[in-house]
Parts: sequence; structure tokens; C-alpha cells
Amino acid sequence: SAWTRINGISENISVTAFTVDPNNPNNMYVATGESYVGGDVTGNGVWKSADGGANWTHVFGGSTGATTTNSNGQYLVAGQYNVNDIKAWNNNGTTVIFAAVGANSFRFSGTKATFIGGFQYGLYSSNNNGASWTKIGIFENSTNTPIPYEINDIEIAADNSIWLATKNNVFGTGGGTILTSTNGATFTVKKSITDGKRTQIATSATNAGTFYVLAQLSTAGTPIAFIKTTNSFASTSNLTLPNDADNNIPANDFTRTQAFYNLLLEVDPANDAIVYAGGIDLFRSTSSGSAWTQITKWSNNANLNSLNVPTVHADFHALTFNPANTNTALIGNDGGVYYASSLSGALASTTAISSRNKNYNITQFYSAAIGQNTSTDLFLGGAQDNGSLFVTAAVPSLNGFTDIFGGDGAAEFIDKDGAYLIVSYTNNTYSKFPLPYTGAGEVVIQNDDATGDFINAADLDDQLDILYADGTINASSTYQISRYSALNASPVRTNLTNALLTGEPTAFKVSPFTTTSSLLLVGTDNGKLLKLTNANTATPTWSNLSVAGFVGSISAIEFGANENEIIVTFHNYGVANVWYSSNGGMSWSNKEGDLPDLPIKAVLMNPLNNDEVILGTDLGVWRTASFKTASPTWVQSQNGMQNAKVTSFDLRTADNTVLAATYGRGLFTGTFTTGTLATPNYELSKRAFTVYPTVSNGQISIKAKQNLGQTQISIYDMSGREVYKSQLLLNQAAITDLNLNLKRGIYIFKAKANNQVFSQKIIIK
Repeated sequence: SAWTRINGISENISVTAFTVDPNNPNNMYVATGESYVGGDVTGNGVWKSADGGANWTHVFGGSTGATTTNSNGQYLVAGQYNVNDIKAWNNNGTTVIFAAVGANSFRFSGTKATFIGGFQYGLYSSNNNGASWTKIGIFENSTNTPIPYEINDIEIAADNSIWLATKNNVFGTGGGTILTSTNGATFTVKKSITDGKRTQIATSATNAGTFYVLAQLSTAGTPIAFIKTTNSFASTSNLTLPNDADNNIPANDFTRTQAFYNLLLEVDPANDAIVYAGGIDLFRSTSSGSAWTQITKWSNNANLNSLNVPTVHADFHALTFNPANTNTALIGNDGGVYYASSLSGALASTTAISSRNKNYNITQFYSAAIGQNTSTDLFLGGAQDNGSLFVTAAVPSLNGFTDIFGGDGAAEFIDKDGAYLIVSYTNNTYSKFPLPYTGAGEVVIQNDDATGDFINAADLDDQLDILYADGTINASSTYQISRYSALNASPVRTNLTNALLTGEPTAFKVSPFTTTSSLLLVGTDNGKLLKLTNANTATPTWSNLSVAGFVGSISAIEFGANENEIIVTFHNYGVANVWYSSNGGMSWSNKEGDLPDLPIKAVLMNPLNNDEVILGTDLGVWRTASFKTASPTWVQSQNGMQNAKVTSFDLRTADNTVLAATYGRGLFTGTFTTGTLATPNYELSKRAFTVYPTVSNGQISIKAKQNLGQTQISIYDMSGREVYKSQLLLNQAAITDLNLNLKRGIYIFKAKANNQVFSQKIIIK
């Protein structure tokens, strides 16, 4: 009925699977990170609790070193980040933990291919309660450079044998394969599904040879395969696919082309004939898959409104049965957690499945906007598969939001004059509503799903009431910018293009300083920064502000104190992600300083102190108070937010309140002052402190250049977990050696003395 967040585990981590030790139920293991979504929600391996969930420690995975470049110019982000599945197996009284580590291409990398997890994916096991892990060699070929299978699903059969189902690896191969083992060390291929990609397997709890398999296919005209065996794949039979009543969902694909993402398969532990399959909606069969009944609907649109079944959010991912009553279950989808009080009753009852999301604060926001009126907080956020969420008079706690638009909310805007707001859906789908919001007065700006990106980059010129967005024609890869003018009358779309526009737009920024015309900056996925002067006219002037150091996909563009000050950030790993110009883009300086190697999503300069800049990253907010120096020092600055991925900032200029959108922890506000944004500490000067070498095998030295006295030393991994702590007496010229027993990876070294803080990135190789 209500949820409480567990402390001790990384604060904003994507949990993909959960398993309990069959020999000691106090031992629990959590797998993190999704390999299906191109780096949207990167994890850091496996966490363990040895006391029934009260306390947690990180036992496997995460970063194992610096990002490298291979001979093909591709970036490899070293580590085991995303774990597709995890299972605890009872091997004659000894518990063996299997972790299916995935890898994926980073979808924000633009023209610089980047692989998260590099080629370290595969099946790993531990037979000592997670203390150490071994990679099991399971290869799809036997050449001199064997390619490992990427395991997607791990199941334990009724006879205690282990079964694996695969998905396509980073090479695009190896999917659709079923393997088995009786000893946990050697695995045999039992079935290869032609053109198979992501594959799910469900085992009978009572009959050792009975299995169901759902597989995503690359076969033209046949997107899904559904098979069953009763003899451990000596033979198989094809099953009937569920057919969604929604007439916009094809009869041969109940996932609506999203089987890479929303593919669920479970068998009732008490009855092999009862099977559940989930895609957009959830289906139930009582005849071993020969016939299906739809037991949820995601909306009341065409043909769904006549179904007398529960309305449940779309995109199903998980279902777990109550062991005492398998007709009841918990269900996970893009709308959170649902409880089925009667799975069989859901066939003809609208209340048999209901939401259970009280205090379950995991909303993933792509962007957010704040109203400029300081007397009441107006927030508008674009949420992943949860619409355009609006709240009036928000309070610093949980708030009730109104979903204005539904679906995937993307770029959202509140007019700075308070006259209207703009909501969005995927691609070029935008509508305008007057403020105060009543639900009435919608003006459709555009409804076009054939151009632009899925979550489309855009910016609003609210001086001239013009919206600029990525208008790339997807079918022909024709790059263009869509300009929507006359927003307060009948919106008009004009597409702008130029020979300089050689990549898809990924970031826009309208200058707030030029008010009688639009001065527009545009960043692209191939690292170009373009300037359009008089972008509101029939003949804009285009110019290229890029330099050679711009590598990858531009994520954000912001102006500083004037139009000459420009900050540009990048999504990518392994590159310089923060650049600054003080002369309108004529020259640029790299401002990454000691920032860890992680993607940047948002940037903002303090209007009261333009030496202070904040960044929204995959690891929360980072801040520097020395931005104008040659190599800024960056520290985390996120009191109350913790390590949440931050996707956007919006500034209320009247009181310098910053609204931060996070991908998994909701919305947060902070306030710029003449001091610093969100931390009471000041930075120790680099002249007072040296840590060397920054790349080592764990042996580092600390040299104080002044009398610091008692100094607290803390070291954090890239998930924000403190992995080392000590108290040292540091006096001028004294050198203190530390021998760190840490795994290979990137860490943040922090020292605190006299209410001052020093931080530096170190690498253990």
C-alpha cells in the first residue's frame, strides 16, 4: 500500500532483477542497469544484502578503468555496468550466483560509436557469496577471436538444471539461443531460433522438460516467435500469439515493435497450462498458449473501450507470483507497480489489478520548466511514458501532478510572461495551452511522427513566441530545423536547412539577449555548433562555431552573463565534455578540469557569479566555483538530490531558483546565490594539496603544502558509494602514503579540513 526507499544501495540505480539465496534467505542480490535502452539508465553491477535487506554493499561490477579507443576509433567504456538477470542456484548445498552482464551501444554518441561495458559482457558466477566472480566462457563461435553470448534470461528448471536465453550482443549476433547446464560450468546449446534477437524463457515448476520461449525476430513480417517444448527442445511447437484488441497494434506483434524493451513471459508455478505474456498489454492463457485472453488495457481508445478489464499502464516488464496463492501477483511496467488481487478475475473485472505506487518516487523526466511567478511554483515536466506532468503551487515534498498530454513527455516550456505552456509527445508533436491551465484552449502546433528524434530537441523563443525543433526527415536523413511561428494565432511550420547542417540537431538555445529577432545556437550529433542570426526571418545567416575538440553529440548549450559567453556540453564518454567561449564562439577553452569521465546533460551559469557553473550529469549535479580558471575544480553539489541522473535545468530569473529534472527521482529545486548553489563548504586551493600519481595501482601519496591538521579522507566510486575513509594529520611538506585495496576503476578522492573541501579524480589501473 506504500513504499519506503531502501538506504545503503546507490540512490538512483536501475534495478533489473532480484534473487534470494536458497540456502540462506538473508542473502539477497540486486542486479542493476538496463542494456536495452542505449545508456538511458546505466547501472553499476550487483549489490548484496546479508541481513535480509537492511544493509547493502556493492559486490560486483561498475567501472574497471578509463574509457579507451580501439583500432576502429570506437570508444569502449570499461566495466560491468548492466546486468540483465541474476539467479541464485543451489548446487548441492552450495549457493552459486549467476549474473548475466550485458553491454550496449551508447545512443547519445552521435558519430562516435561508444560501447558501455566494452566487450566485458557475458555470464559471471560467484560461489563464495559474491566475494569474487569468474566469467564463464560461453561463445557463439570457435574462431581465434570467439564472441561471447550475451545472456538475457536465467532460469532454474524443475530438475535444478540451469537454462539461459540470449539477446543480440554489441556485434548484433548471438540472439535467440537457448543453452543449458547441470554443473554451472559448461553450457550446451539446445535451441537456436532463426533470426532470433532478445529471447525470454519460462520454465515449468513441476515438469523438467517443459519450457515456453518468446523471441524477438529480425524476420520481415514475423516480428515475434512463440514456442513450447515438453522434451527439453528435442522438438518444439509454435504457439498462437496474443492479439491485442487495440487496432493500432498488429495482430502479429503484441509488443508493437518494442520486443527489445517490453517482452514478458511467465508460467504459473502451480499449473503449466496457465501462461502470461506481456507487451503493450498483459495476456493470459489457460490452454498452454493455444488461446489467449487480454486482461489489461492501456487506454480506452479504439476497440479497447469495450473491454471490461483493468486499465493498467503500458509496457510490461515483470510479474512475480504470490507463492501462497499464484492467482495473485505483483506486476511491473512503465507505470510502476501494480497488484493483481485475482489474475483470473481480471478477465471480467476492472478492479482486479490496481496501482500500488504510493511514495514510489521513480518518475523519469526528460526535461522540466519552471514558471516565472515567485508567488506560486508552477512546474511542467516531460516524463518517460508518463506524459507532460503539470503542478500548480508545488510544495517541497511529494506533489500531485496533472497529466496534460499522455504518452512520452519530451521538451516542455512555460512562457516567461506566464501566458501559455507548451507540451510535447515524441518527434514533432507539440500543443499549446493557455495559463492559468484549465484543460481548455488547446492549440495544436504540430502532430508529426515522421520527423525529428523520438525525444526531440527544441527551444522556445518566448520573446517572439517561436518554437525551434529538430525537423530531420527520418526516412531520408534530411537534416533540418523546424520553426513554429505565430504560436498565439495559427502556428506555421517552416523548415530551415543549410549546407553547414550535416548532422541531426541535438540541442538548441535561443539567446535571451537579442529580443527583436532570434539568435539561435544549434548543436548536432556530429559535434557541430551552428549559429543562426535572424533565425525568425526567411533568410537566416548561418555560421559554424565548432572547433576540432568538439567530439560526439552536443547535449546542451547555454549563454552566460552576455551573448559572448557560451558553454557547450557533450553526451559522450572518453571526450572533453565541457567547453567555454568568452568571445561569442571565436575561440574555445576546455573546462573539464578534474571532472570524472561521464556524460553531461545540462549546464547553467550562476547569473550572480559567473565563475560558478553547475552541470547535470549521469551522477547528479556537479559544481565549480573556479570556472574561469584554466582547469576548474569540480565537486558534487546536490544536497537532497543524491546521485540522480540530471537531464535538464531551468532558471526562474526573478529569484534565481533552478529547477532540475532527474531521470528517476522526480524534480528538485535549488537557488543560486552570490556564494554557491548547494553546499556550505569551500574548496581547498590546489596549491595547498597534491595527490599523486592520479593513475596508479592503488599506491598514492598525499602532500600538504600548508598545515591542514586533522583531515578527513574519503574516496568514492562512480556510483557515489564511499569505498575508503580515514582521518589523517597533514602538516606542511609532510608526505603521507596510502595503499588502496580497490578494484580497477575511476574514483573521486575527497579531503576535508577546516570546513574546506578538496576533490580530485584518480584512476586505479
